[in-house]
Amino acid sequence: MISLDTIDDDTLILIFRFLTVPDILAMRQTSKRMAEVSALRIVWRNICISDVLSRGYPFSRLPLNSLPDLESLTRKAYFLGTKWLSRSPKPHTTHVFDANPSTYIEDVTFLPGKPWLLVVSKGIWSGITAWNLEAGVSRMAEWSPKGAIFNGFAVNADPDSEATLAVSIQDSSPRIQILSLRCHGNNTTAIFHTIATIRTRLRPIALQGDVLAFSDDVSDTIIHNLKDGTHATLRNVPVAGETAWQLDRCIQVVFAYRSVLVVRARSIHLFPEPVLSKSMPLYGALARYSFGWVDGVSASMTPRPNPMDRSDHPCHSTNTITILLRSESDDPWTQERHNLRFFTMKPDPLYRLAPQQDGQPSASSSPYLFPPSLTAEVPSVHGSLRCADIKLQPYGTAVCVHPKSRSVTGLISSDVHLQEMHIPDTPPVSERLVAAVFPGCLSRTGTGEETKTLWINEFNDWTCLDYNEELGRIALGSRSGSVTILEL
Repeated sequence: MISLDTIDDDTLILIFRFLTVPDILAMRQTSKRMAEVSALRIVWRNICISDVLSRGYPFSRLPLNSLPDLESLTRKAYFLGTKWLSRSPKPHTTHVFDANPSTYIEDVTFLPGKPWLLVVSKGIWSGITAWNLEAGVSRMAEWSPKGAIFNGFAVNADPDSEATLAVSIQDSSPRIQILSLRCHGNNTTAIFHTIATIRTRLRPIALQGDVLAFSDDVSDTIIHNLKDGTHATLRNVPVAGETAWQLDRCIQVVFAYRSVLVVRARSIHLFPEPVLSKSMPLYGALARYSFGWVDGVSASMTPRPNPMDRSDHPCHSTNTITILLRSESDDPWTQERHNLRFFTMKPDPLYRLAPQQDGQPSASSSPYLFPPSLTAEVPSVHGSLRCADIKLQPYGTAVCVHPKSRSVTGLISSDVHLQEMHIPDTPPVSERLVAAVFPGCLSRTGTGEETKTLWINEFNDWTCLDYNEELGRIALGSRSGSVTILEL
């Protein structure tokens, strides 16, 4: 009889390549030698490729060789992926803490690459607190320009950049302040430093490395390099039937392939990749589309395919832009279901980089097919929400809040006799945090699925949310100053 303990290490490593994550963890329990071999980095590199990356489970986009704790990340990604494919991806842990008691929480945002959460609260004036989510929740730092209100907030997508976030401050001297958040030696406390100031009334929308995008509520988006001071203006021109001053609040800016996608409340615009200079060149849109009145919207870029996997997997759609939105109506009596609609903008296979003219790329062609294509819908409901945020992530998972049942007495004058009314498909009396998986790596049907309830809020006081797909972590702020952290 040949036992596993008599097999050489190289053969055992080869055998482990054919096992799943639960199988390897079970093998680890059989003997001391199995525990030692199963802890080797090469074992978890192999299993990460076969059981996580090739399945399209959410995972870090950094090179595997740069990840220090590959086993922990692989195990978490595997169980997160299988949970999203289950019928009920309920959170396994929850934590509620008072970020700023009795103060309205305006924004919650996870910092990429770090176990930190930024909380923006609004009382007499605005303030920011930073919280460390490792080993419980602890306050790290706080910052507030006394007597001022924030009206814009953007966190850097690059965790290695010196600039951590950009904040728009409205007082007697409107400006955007670029802040850096750095820990002290013990990593339990930190401090905010102002590293740059831009005098403007515009709001910061996106920050990626040294590049900041800030916008007005009508037509202009400025792309600005913080290091060298170069910039460019992206301006959308109103179409027939619209006035030049019509409000169209900027919600999101996506730096896409050879282009910039500007998502506004009433329209989306695709601009060519600008060449930044001191003279601030002006760029018009390559394409424009309107979804009508939008209650919430989120755009994301699908992940690049894993170069080690050559299968015909649906996630091999390079650089596709996905958009999830919930429509709104100005009719409070409508019984129309306001479904969550999922759109895709695929790369144009005929696109070629156009020749440059006067040092700027020609706007004669678009790198993406326009207009966006409706790919899937899942049922949603109509109702009043303080938190209209929708968070769509690269692998197609999304979370948002569904409203509570509409109050009939709130829609009818007090001197009108109320009669019983049948309201079809009445939603629950409490607002709910729901999740859905849309076409992509994790969708079993390829056409979208029903939403799944993750959490019910009996207080009906959620004001904002954020979602980290890679870690399976969700944060929800409330009007009472508390923050709820859910771990999937």
